Amino acid sequence: MISLVVIIVLALVFDYINGFHDAANSIATIVSTKVLTPFQAVLWAAFFNFAAFFISKYLIGEFKIGNTIDFVITLPEQVTRSGDVNIRCQGQVIRVEPNGDGKSGIAAKIDRYEFQHAAA
Repeated sequence: MISLVVIIVLALVFDYINGFHDAANSIATIVSTKVLTPFQAVLWAAFFNFAAFFISKYLIGEFKIGNTIDFVITLPEQVTRSGDVNIRCQGQVIRVEPNGDGKSGIAAKIDRYEFQHAAA
């Protein structure tokens, strides 16, 4: 029984720590394939980390686990260096945390996304 608890705790710790490497891995991939410069890649990661926090903290509405959500994120010309780019995302709610004031924090995984140039 103790070994089962130890294995579960180690798995949870690994899963938590593994999340720290996601941003670094995505930045390294983007830079090594020369899609973005290192500076742009860091801005990209910082923007999405902030956007994920903002979306999860301040979305208004009643969400349930498994609901599908759609949202659009606009990357400004300063990041893309080729004009504004919209990223249309579709995902699934995986966690809901009601705040008690009519708002809910949600966590969602992105299932699909597509890049679109923003209209001028």
